Amino acid sequence: MRFRRAISSCVLALSAAASAQSPTQEQVQAWFVAELAAAEAFPNFGDHAMHWIVEVHFVPLPAELERLRSEVAGKPEHPDRQSLADYERRLKGQPTLRRKTLWARAQDNWRHNSDVEDPRGVPWDIALTPRSGWHLSTESLQIGDAREGFSKQFDPTSYVRGFWPEAGQLLDGGLTLGNSFFGNLRVEDVGVEGNRWVAHTRRYTQKGAGSYFVDYEGVWDGAAERGFVTRMTQFADNPERSVIERRETAGWEHEPTLNRWVARRAELYGRDGRLDRVLRFDGVTPGSKGRFEEVTRIPRHDRDDPVRGKLSFTRIMDYGKGTIEELGETERVVAQMPPGLVGNKVARSSSWHRWIGWTAAGALVVAFGALRVRRHLSSD
Repeated sequence: MRFRRAISSCVLALSAAASAQSPTQEQVQAWFVAELAAAEAFPNFGDHAMHWIVEVHFVPLPAELERLRSEVAGKPEHPDRQSLADYERRLKGQPTLRRKTLWARAQDNWRHNSDVEDPRGVPWDIALTPRSGWHLSTESLQIGDAREGFSKQFDPTSYVRGFWPEAGQLLDGGLTLGNSFFGNLRVEDVGVEGNRWVAHTRRYTQKGAGSYFVDYEGVWDGAAERGFVTRMTQFADNPERSVIERRETAGWEHEPTLNRWVARRAELYGRDGRLDRVLRFDGVTPGSKGRFEEVTRIPRHDRDDPVRGKLSFTRIMDYGKGTIEELGETERVVAQMPPGLVGNKVARSSSWHRWIGWTAAGALVVAFGALRVRRHLSSD
């Protein structure tokens, strides 16, 4: 209810700022087509950092939850015990929280930090530059050589799907998700009623058959001469047009440091209409010249990290060199990686959204159909 009031407030505020004359259908369609195309570009934040909070609200349906309780009861080592504890807290109105930060310059130049407000969680960082890619956890550092190609055992490009759907939702209301994850979206029709608009799009396969539909709804701001997405709904390509996912976005404001519009809040609902996650924009940290290079530099155990501070990792897995290094208090032990960890290079694509396309799009569908996958993701 609070979110619907927030959407209403957002709509009223934007409508009040709009010109007296409603936009034409041609005006809205031209803006939407251009905005959808622009969503293909990876963002450039310069030296600045964008922050957001993820609230995970997902809880299994009552029957599944009861089954899980029965399975876990009396079994302290059960693998789903932690997930069940998370679900019980969420039932009491305590979502699992994770704070995320993104520095971005280009499709092959970024750092993503995921820090857990819940003390039981584990923070981690992943970065990609034209020269290297690395992943930092509390216990280990993994490094790959971007120029030589990444091993399938460690491919930083695949991590884009872990953060970009969230950041993109707040930056453009899900247009990035539609264009980059669903791919090949075609605008079928755009309707306008007053200052409200709706754009119907369809995702086509290479053979030309429609695989699903994505509708975008929003409001037009005459003062800003642009629209704002307030809802994105993905439908299955069946006679019932059953809902796969719905995302609602509100609180659009112009962010001066990034010089772009950002939504304050988004809510993600599953096919059953229940709240899955909430995304909250948490501000921007301005960075001085050179900050981006500083945060994307490969971490070292004997040097404080500019984001995480003092580091505690004791293992370095360098896929470029093919070595595993154990860091003891008084000595370092270096061993060669097994051949299977070093070979099998991943083919690079010139299009960043192709790195995440089929895997992520498939994951979006599977995530709503396979509860065990959702259970795993629930503690993310």
